[in-house]
Amino acid sequence: MTPPPQDDSLGLLDRPVSSDLLAERTAELARPKTLAHRGEKSAVIFRLGGEWFALATGVFEEVAENRVLHSLPHHRGGLLKGLINVRGTLMLCISLEALLGPTQQPAASKTASGRVIAELLVCKRDGGQLAFPVDGVAGVVRYNEEDLRPVPATLASAKAGAFTTGVLPWNGKMAGCLDDQLLFYAVKKGLA
Repeated sequence: MTPPPQDDSLGLLDRPVSSDLLAERTAELARPKTLAHRGEKSAVIFRLGGEWFALATGVFEEVAENRVLHSLPHHRGGLLKGLINVRGTLMLCISLEALLGPTQQPAASKTASGRVIAELLVCKRDGGQLAFPVDGVAGVVRYNEEDLRPVPATLASAKAGAFTTGVLPWNGKMAGCLDDQLLFYAVKKGLA
């Protein structure tokens, strides 16, 4: 009986391991693993006009695009912009600029039935759901509390400073971290 033919690649894999290589690999596997420390908190970074803001991810539901804003009678300007239909749910659309102060935001494009909002953030907190238009969404960033820098004196005196807990360095920019609890309280109070 003849032995089965040998594959040369199997011989390479089946060779004995030197004691030095075995000791080196064993030491490498036994070393404690250091994992990159990811932040304890996370926030969605978005832009209003030329300013960047961050809001806790726990309040966000989705980013909706190209939604038609339906205005309400006797509500021109101010906090309430109108109503928005998102996945069959009619919800309030608010203006963050009314709370945070004016920004240089480009006007929404016009359609026959109303104004189209290109990007809209849908949020929910304490059973209340609302949406607000933004000029851009950068994504989610993770950070630790110690990563936040103090609110600059110039921002502290501005309207947005009242809602800002700190400034988060991100991609060479600074994003004002908004206090979601205070923001939603102000929205409820402003709509009452």
